[in-house]
Amino acid sequence: MSAQSLRLSPNLCPSLTEEVYNKLKEENINNGIDLLSRDAEELAAKTRISYKVIQNICKVLNAYHGAFQMTGLELYNEAMKSCFIMSSGFKELDKILEGGLFSEEILEIFGVAGCGKTSLCLRISCHIASVEKGKIIYIDPMHSVNAAFARSILNSLLFSCRGKPFV
Repeated sequence: MSAQSLRLSPNLCPSLTEEVYNKLKEENINNGIDLLSRDAEELAAKTRISYKVIQNICKVLNAYHGAFQMTGLELYNEAMKSCFIMSSGFKELDKILEGGLFSEEILEIFGVAGCGKTSLCLRISCHIASVEKGKIIYIDPMHSVNAAFARSILNSLLFSCRGKPFV
């Protein structure tokens, strides 16, 4: 967050009057960061601004620009709502991945040409789409898989999974 985004100006809040603003300027407090980094009691004594007024301005700055505070439990519960583990369809791979694939995660698979990376990815995609009822984004940066090839593999996999061809 930049100092510019925490610029102080009169009437930012009812406590920040023109008079209070000018007293803060005299103490080289030009923005919210300057104000928030100073000890409120010392500043009140130096400027003869009420401690409550300084605290009120700081509260307003924090409300406008501060992060929402959450407890660890709230963060955990929020993460658990949006993140879950899905089976890859391969028990050994799930074991290596400590339970499976996490939702909202990117998994990169690499290896030498012809070792089965594409087949593995398509089989995992098929499993997640058909069994786990998940949505898949398959990214092929090398453009090594054409649509007809992928469709034929997915058709055979889906047919064996559910008996329905992939369109």
